[in-house]
Order: sequence, then structure tokens, then C-alpha cells
Amino acid sequence: MNYLFAVFAITWLVYFGYLFVINRKIEDVKESLDKTN
Repeated sequence: MNYLFAVFAITWLVYFGYLFVINRKIEDVKESLDKTN
């Protein structure tokens, strides 16, 4: 049971970290687009 919980927790951490990085990159892309326009 502890093993399953650890896998579940790590999966959620990776998932949220991935979303956070994607959001940061989208913000950077929007800023660079605003500068060029």
C-alpha cells in the first residue's frame, strides 16, 4: 500500500511540475510575441 501511495504521489508531483513549466514557457512566448508586435 505504501508503495502504491508513493507512486501516486510522485506521479502527481511530476504532473503538476510539468504543468507549471508549460505555463511558464507559454508566458515567455506571449511576452516575446508582444515585444515583436
